[in-house]
This record gives sequence, C-alpha cells and structure tokens, in this order.
Amino acid sequence: MTNSIYDQLNASGTVAKQRVVETFSGDALDTDRWSLDVDDGSGNVVAMTDEVDGGVRITTSGSGYDRVVVAFNNKRQYAHTGAELIGVRKVTSSTGNHVNHIGFVDTLGNGFVSGRHFVSAEFHSGVTNYSLQSGDGSAISRISSGVARDTNWHVFKVRTTNPTTGLSVDGALEVTKTSNPPATNMQPAFEELANDGVAYQGQVRYVEAYNT
Repeated sequence: MTNSIYDQLNASGTVAKQRVVETFSGDALDTDRWSLDVDDGSGNVVAMTDEVDGGVRITTSGSGYDRVVVAFNNKRQYAHTGAELIGVRKVTSSTGNHVNHIGFVDTLGNGFVSGRHFVSAEFHSGVTNYSLQSGDGSAISRISSGVARDTNWHVFKVRTTNPTTGLSVDGALEVTKTSNPPATNMQPAFEELANDGVAYQGQVRYVEAYNT
C-alpha cells in the first residue's frame, strides 16, 4: 500500500501527463493561471458570480462588436494528437447574435476563428444545436450535435486525436469528424463573442484539461 497520492492516481512506473482542473471558486479569477484576451468594448467584464456554483461570467460591453477569451496566456501544454477538455458552461441568452466557445486553441488573437488551430464545443445563436467546431490553421468546419442550444448548464467534452475530433454533451458522445483538425499544441480557453451591439453573458464553472 502506498501513501502517495501520485501513485494512487497513476499506474506504477508511469509519468503523469499534463492535466489541469479549475472549479472557478472564490471571489476572483485566478490570474496566475488564466489570462484575458479582449477585443473592442472597454466595458467587457470578467468576474466571479455571486451565486452558488455560478463560476466565472463573461459579460460583453454592449457598445459594439466585442469579444473576450479567457485562456492560458499562450502556454500551450496540450497535444493535438491526444487531448481532452471537459467544461461545464451555459449562456444566459439563447437569442440575439452571439457565439460562445469552450475548448482548446493554439494562440490568442481573434479567438476561435479561421487562421487558428482549435477544437471547441460551440454555441452559436444562428445554429439550432450545439456544435463541434475545429480549425487547422487555414480553414474551419463544424458539425451539429443532436442537442438543442439553450440557457441551461451542460457538461461539454471535446477531444482531439488527429485527425479525429469529437464532442460529447452531458456524458453522451454526439459527433465526431475528421475535417480541419488542429495540428499544433494548444491551450484551454473559453470565449464570449457579440456579433452586434448587445451585452451577452457566458458562464463557466468547471474546466478540466488533460493529455491522453
């Protein structure tokens, strides 16, 4: 019998793979771990919610087309050849014109868009269901799940093994695809993007990311 937590969590003789767990508790976002990438809208707010298990909330400014990405300050520790991210997320409005992502992205700058390597669970107000979206550095593609978008908390899991990416929602594998997989190391990230001059909100209360 071992008294080592390390040995209890990992097979004997193996080296633990890169892993992070974040519960977004306390009264402030841990900026030693998480960084902000803000585009437009000086009134964007990222703050802990004053509610039980509310996690962290991104609120866009409402003054124009703006975006906030919370990520790892370009510390890209997760492999495109085998990594998974679990995120518990909701948006507070299912209408309007906005997008919310949670997943892996390579570098900051314009978020989860063409030109970035990424894989994400996407909420898009113009798409009926939650989607799996990915980018290979030049083009992006999405495939819709069978779960309709709403304002409830859901557990999303994205994975990448190159060339396959996958999305599970609330424990059930929904979709996989092989188009436009990421091809470089990435960091965990989540984003709220306004496509008009309205203030939108997205909340995250749990993130777990690990190499497989």
